[in-house]
Amino acid sequence: MGKPYKQSLKEITSMIQVSKTLSALAEQSLATEVIEDSEGAYKKITKEPIGPVFLLSPYNYPLLSVIGSLVPAILSGNPVIIKPSPYTPLSAKRFSAAFKEAGHELLVQESLLHTKDISQFLQNPSINYVHLVGHSETGRTLYREIAHKSFIDIGLFLSSNNGVYVSEDCNIGSAALQIIKSSMDNSGQSSYRYSRVFVHKSKYEEFLSTAEPLIMSYSIGDPMDEVTSLGPITEPDTIDMLAKSLEDAASAGGQIVCGGNAVNDENGKGRFFEPTLLTGVDDSFSIMVRVI
Repeated sequence: MGKPYKQSLKEITSMIQVSKTLSALAEQSLATEVIEDSEGAYKKITKEPIGPVFLLSPYNYPLLSVIGSLVPAILSGNPVIIKPSPYTPLSAKRFSAAFKEAGHELLVQESLLHTKDISQFLQNPSINYVHLVGHSETGRTLYREIAHKSFIDIGLFLSSNNGVYVSEDCNIGSAALQIIKSSMDNSGQSSYRYSRVFVHKSKYEEFLSTAEPLIMSYSIGDPMDEVTSLGPITEPDTIDMLAKSLEDAASAGGQIVCGGNAVNDENGKGRFFEPTLLTGVDDSFSIMVRVI
């Protein structure tokens, strides 16, 4: 997919930590709840399996995005079907192979279902829960498809265009470091990244002078090279969309402080976009409201 090697290792570590946390919470979360125990009545709430769970995972975090739903589903007694992104087709196979090795071959299975066939697949009456990590538009489409089928439950974790505020009393060095790290992680292809920064006017110049060198310090190149901190863009259309959004912003009065260009690596290869800092924008700019 192009994620820098070091960031991929971090995703594996996070996946393991999340798995352990969810497993530790399972016993209490799944325990029977007695809501009344008196002479006249005994009432309780029990947690029972609902049946096959269909998980749709994205390319940006193909392991971490799955594990947050996979572990609860399995511990609740439900089999799981994972549909990975076409950009990371082998990720789901790793999960099914792990369960097969553990002696539960049919508990977790992968599906390389084409996106256009999901609607028909959801007509299968055995599917009782759907979970999507992905684009907002995909979420809306999925909701419509499921409404036509039945009112089964659906979970959504959708991409967003997050904003962050830098207050007058904050530590600029620490704030800039954390914001830039979030913005640039996985080449900005993250659902929880900060992409819009609102800075108190008294800290504006200091923030810019601190943020610019941090942004320029990112190294574009081969994702397997440990020196690389900014990998390629995954979806082909994203490059043109970014370039057009920046062009529109510049023509409307925005200022590109650094970056702003589609580039290749030192060998002339790869689909990269320079780390970019843009100022002088407001909500009328498409780049301020667009979800990438």
